[in-house]
Amino acid sequence: MLDARDTGQFFHNEEELHLLTRLGAAHKTAIHDAVFEYAAADAPLSWHLSPNDVKAIEQEWNKEKGGPCWDVIKNYLAGGSTPLSGTCSPK
Repeated sequence: MLDARDTGQFFHNEEELHLLTRLGAAHKTAIHDAVFEYAAADAPLSWHLSPNDVKAIEQEWNKEKGGPCWDVIKNYLAGGSTPLSGTCSPK
């Protein structure tokens, strides 16, 4: 059941991104995505995170720093208009 939930969310998100990309193109605005994914097998499923959950998420976030998605975000926030290396994707 959990795999079906994840798969459904993934495809729904992909469809929404494609719609947004087409809308942006119609207005001459490029849309670029950067994916930050908490990929641990024991990802919390609750909105109420324990202190250990928060620590695990912080550790995953710190692993992302310096990666390709991080560079895309830094480039955008610095006023860059194009992605540094096309698109970035999860590990």
